[in-house]
Amino acid sequence: MLAGAPSQAKQWSVEEIEGFIQDALKDLQSDKEKLIHLESVIIKSITAIENAKEELLLKTRQEEMRVQQNHLEHLDQLKKNSP
Repeated sequence: MLAGAPSQAKQWSVEEIEGFIQDALKDLQSDKEKLIHLESVIIKSITAIENAKEELLLKTRQEEMRVQQNHLEHLDQLKKNSP
């Protein structure tokens, strides 16, 4: 039995049945549009997360390189200052 259909559905007229089907189709279309919108929002969110992850990885690599460069400069300075 269809949701929302009265238990006495066999007493419906053809027009009532057609109207019920049209309403159900409109509801399905609305749900489909909502799902498509939700899918779009999810995809945009995933993209934003991936972009943020890449940016964080890049900044981490840059910081690692900066620390390594500072360490090498410090070692060079120690070599210059040692007898």
